[in-house]
Amino acid sequence: MIKDILIKKSKGEPVYQTRKPFMRFLRFRVGGLFFLVDLPLVLEISKPLEFYPVPDSNIFLLGLMNLRNNIIPVYDVRYMLDIQTVWKSEKSSVIVLSFQDGTIGLFVDEVKDIVSIYDEREILSGDDFISGYGVEFEGDKLSILDLEFIFSKNDKE
Repeated sequence: MIKDILIKKSKGEPVYQTRKPFMRFLRFRVGGLFFLVDLPLVLEISKPLEFYPVPDSNIFLLGLMNLRNNIIPVYDVRYMLDIQTVWKSEKSSVIVLSFQDGTIGLFVDEVKDIVSIYDEREILSGDDFISGYGVEFEGDKLSILDLEFIFSKNDKE
């Protein structure tokens, strides 16, 4: 690699070095708001399949989904974050995540893209963000979802 850089420099060619991201997130939309979830937690993104209701469960648990013979609980982020409910559309997805010692699904309106953060100073804190921290990206303030914070908040209510 160093040899390639020196050859490019000797020829007067531009040398581009890629910066390794500090953190990477999956950006998704719920209602009119965009959120981020830590990319290493994401196992896959699935189209919503049939949800099987769980009697006497919390209102934010949509039900159980059978994903290739794995039964996962799917939660509606809109209810969890008290966002106006919008019903399923063609862009709706289930983000399948590794959480604690298991797997869960988050039902969202749309999965957008992957956002890379290159410097820890880009992560901001404050009341502007639902979990207390987030980033500014392309002119928007994006809350980073802290699943433990969200679940503990909803368990208390």
